[in-house]
Amino acid sequence: MDDGRNVLALPHSPEGIELRHLRAFVAVAEDLSFSKAAQKLFITQPALSRQIRGLERLVGCDLFRRSTQRVELTLAGEALLAHARTLLAGMNDAVTAARSVGGELAGRMALLWEPWARASAGDADWDHVRTAVEELHGRFAPPAEVTVAPVIAWTFLPEAMQALDQIGAFIRDLTSAHAHPATGQSRPS
Repeated sequence: MDDGRNVLALPHSPEGIELRHLRAFVAVAEDLSFSKAAQKLFITQPALSRQIRGLERLVGCDLFRRSTQRVELTLAGEALLAHARTLLAGMNDAVTAARSVGGELAGRMALLWEPWARASAGDADWDHVRTAVEELHGRFAPPAEVTVAPVIAWTFLPEAMQALDQIGAFIRDLTSAHAHPATGQSRPS
């Protein structure tokens, strides 16, 4: 069974196999103990046994030989184990990749909106904010349905300050939500 040439091709596995089934299977296979695996997974032993029985029913064969003294993998269980580990590792990699991209996007947004956050905190001059807005518009053109026109700023000052406060609060929330858990510092983008 090293390269799959000796495996009889059967129809695809039935729908309904879930990651929890595979995690339970791998835990029991690694410990060869239902009670230790149940502790590792923070579930009861009867619940773990039901998950394994459900997986065996979905796969169509026994994956373990059980006795009162020991648990052993069957040949089918051995065949499934390596593939289940690979599948679970792939799923973990996929989630990690998605989270890192999500964090990168949040970091970039925080960087782009940082002048607004400073302005809403009251420690940026308006020339710097104007320059930042022009730079932002230079990088990202507004949608076609948005018209950008010059205005006399002081006529809109109350609304502008309220908008800046809201943007600043959003950026502070965004930045803190994507801070590194150990240091509290923003993750690099």
